[in-house]
Amino acid sequence: MEFLATKAAEETSSVAAMTSGRRRATLAIDIRDDAVEGVAEAVTSLTTRVEVPRVDWAALFVDDLQWYAVDEIPHLQ
Repeated sequence: MEFLATKAAEETSSVAAMTSGRRRATLAIDIRDDAVEGVAEAVTSLTTRVEVPRVDWAALFVDDLQWYAVDEIPHLQ
């Protein structure tokens, strides 16, 4: 499932970057099914119903899905 989610995020991120010129990020977290809901008119995007503490974040993918460990986030510009 993680691989499929990453591939879907890659496609969405690539299209968004080409059309808007803005950086895109995908945050990978483990969360209960009942704590998320779909985003209107989005195929692969979800929003959380609960706050997810930073300690529960798994990884961050930026732009062309370059992988960053969570502790590297402060160094991104």
